[in-house]
Amino acid sequence: MVTQGIALGDKGAQAFVSKGLLGLVPDVVQALSTAQNITILAPSDTAFVNLMTRNPRSSELLVNQRALTGVLQYHVLTGKLLSGDFSPTPKFPATLLGAPFANVTGGQRVGLVMANSTAKVFSGYKQVATVVTADVQFDGGVIHVIDTVLTVPASPAQTAVNTGLTSLAGALTAAGLVDTVNSLSDVTIFAPSNDAFRAIGSALGSLTTQDLVGILGYHVLAQQIRFSTDLLRADQVTLSTLQGQNITVRRDGAQVFVNSARVVLADVLTSNGVVHVLDK
Repeated sequence: MVTQGIALGDKGAQAFVSKGLLGLVPDVVQALSTAQNITILAPSDTAFVNLMTRNPRSSELLVNQRALTGVLQYHVLTGKLLSGDFSPTPKFPATLLGAPFANVTGGQRVGLVMANSTAKVFSGYKQVATVVTADVQFDGGVIHVIDTVLTVPASPAQTAVNTGLTSLAGALTAAGLVDTVNSLSDVTIFAPSNDAFRAIGSALGSLTTQDLVGILGYHVLAQQIRFSTDLLRADQVTLSTLQGQNITVRRDGAQVFVNSARVVLADVLTSNGVVHVLDK
């Protein structure tokens, strides 16, 4: 039992409590037993079965306490958030997950959104989980049972590979910037899509490494995480990039433009911030 008052066996999340995964990490159990005003996103038993089916290597978590601790911490939010707090405008609350798995001030984030009257949670690689049982109250806060185990956000380079941004991944490698970008904290990356890279065609091959470093640096904001909700707050804002020059972010209705490029995929979470994909 996590703490007095938590009883999820009849909610389809027995694997998460009692003698389940939490029982394998006593330190997490101890921390949760005294926590107040928290939100637990508890994967259902079916979610764990599906995870093991899709990725048999997931069973290695059971013998890797460090990694398992990180996964469990990512399912606990600071602050009590009821289903009524989910809205069509995404929220990005902090979790208990920090170093070494995340380099985000205040803790790694998850995305919460109400889509078509259904509460959704998105995590690394834009994976989406649906809340199947909401607002299970307990002494320290509230629990929502979700149908998918959340994915801990990976480094920007790994995220680029796993989300199909292969041109960006290749450019980071060619510029020798993989380690640099991965090590930044609180980063926002405006990532050109593969089509955007293809559009400049042969010009890309003629760039020197120094040119490539400058171009990629122009697409990165350091020490400032800007989720889509932040970008939509003002009609226009000027931001300083890692390269040193400024970019202009403007709102046009529900769309966001960075200079003249449109954000076509927003809020891809990474270990150290967020990526927004641009059409050019």
